[in-house]
Amino acid sequence: MRNGDFSEDPSSVNYGIWDPYSTVGPDANGLFSRTAFGTPIPGNPFGAEGCSNAAVESGKPTCNFSTQIPQSRLDPTAMFFMKSFPLPNYNDPLSNCPMGKDGFKICNNFLGGEGSSQNPYNMSLKFDHQASAKSKFFAEWVFAPGKYDNYRLPWTGPSFPAAEVGYGVNLPLWFTNQVAGLGNTYIISPTFINEFRASFSRQSFSTHPDTAGYPDSVTGLSSVTKALAPSRLWLPPYEPEPSIFMGLPAGNGTLQFGTPQWVNGSSMSEAYTFLDNVTKIIGKHTLKTGFVYRLEHSARIINPPLHLGFTGSLTADPTTSLGAPGMAQFALGAVDNSSQLSYSSYPYLRDRYWGFYIQDDYRIPSNFTLNFGVRYDINGYFKTRQGPMSNFCLACPNPQTGLKGKMVYWGDPEFPNGNDMAPANKNSIGPRLNFAWTPFKDRKTVIRGGFDIFYTNAVNSYNKASRPDRSGRYSLTIREVSIRTSARHSPEIALLSR
Repeated sequence: MRNGDFSEDPSSVNYGIWDPYSTVGPDANGLFSRTAFGTPIPGNPFGAEGCSNAAVESGKPTCNFSTQIPQSRLDPTAMFFMKSFPLPNYNDPLSNCPMGKDGFKICNNFLGGEGSSQNPYNMSLKFDHQASAKSKFFAEWVFAPGKYDNYRLPWTGPSFPAAEVGYGVNLPLWFTNQVAGLGNTYIISPTFINEFRASFSRQSFSTHPDTAGYPDSVTGLSSVTKALAPSRLWLPPYEPEPSIFMGLPAGNGTLQFGTPQWVNGSSMSEAYTFLDNVTKIIGKHTLKTGFVYRLEHSARIINPPLHLGFTGSLTADPTTSLGAPGMAQFALGAVDNSSQLSYSSYPYLRDRYWGFYIQDDYRIPSNFTLNFGVRYDINGYFKTRQGPMSNFCLACPNPQTGLKGKMVYWGDPEFPNGNDMAPANKNSIGPRLNFAWTPFKDRKTVIRGGFDIFYTNAVNSYNKASRPDRSGRYSLTIREVSIRTSARHSPEIALLSR
């Protein structure tokens, strides 16, 4: 089939290979017409139109289907990829696929191994200094770099199936985690203690998006770039090649090769944290109060690659959807109208958090401790470092429509310059009540219970650069443009060279 001969494929033999570029329509009834490769049967009632879908759908023998795509119609770029697929080496005993001419079934006919590894490293330093009988300092640093790698691959070259390999991660991944902190514990009196901490943490990872993590010897990227050059495809930044989806013969699913979707990128998050806790013991009461302030930064570079689909919808009868598989459509260079291009820009974000608390551990008798207190959290929303920012104001009257709802931008009265995306929620008050009871004198049994209210910074967490999936685009996307059509059966455009 890699040379356009689909005589081994039952669907092509029985229902034909339909020419995507013969598609016309829709007509007044919303239907498309298309012609199959082949020759009209002499004397058929449709004459020279015997291989049209209208003739074939009549139920009368009107067309001798051809299972060979004419050599002049084979797309050179598609053939470049087709020739890079490995030859069959295996017959799956559980597969019901028909046998091909070469002694191998036409699907589930290749067996290749893969292997992955993750090698983390951990380094740490810590210093303690007793400045006086009342004051003790410490400083520490933790550095943990590492790499995830797919060291064994089923095959390499332009059709390397990067999205099909790996365990949890498709691409080699370089990651680094580091934490630096210092603190002081000061004993004001035997019943009065102050603790101060300051820390910096950073987490980052990268697939080296310019090459999707793999060397040229694996992906053949340099030859792919050269082969795609005549097509003049626009690729999003940091996406070195398209992601191609091709339907396989005998209804055996879809093969994806090229850059995987939404996993090729770089990400960084860091936080500066300052906190102070004061403890005071008064009789049976242990009072504690304190605060924490955290400044967070995050950044991300990731785009979905250009998505080119070849599902077989354009090499099938446009009415019955019966016909040749996506591989034939790919060989003709006809891209599905579901193919699309998206571009997302992720700015450098900043958000802040403040937290305050006060609590009391009250030992009523010696075997029963009651803990009660309250915490107040202020979770600030994010803003970009460079700007400008935009938002959608639901309550703002729109001068164009007279209705509520309009876009606002930094500098507008409704969105002052430099403001966060939204005001911080200042109603996050969380009371808590807990107890610990030791009912027996031997103190071998402890019963605990309590009620607490906690608040989380869910919106900012949703937008964190460390999120691995595409839903992180929620508010980080400054602009996203998708190019696609809605016609179900007509080709959008031949993006591969002819």
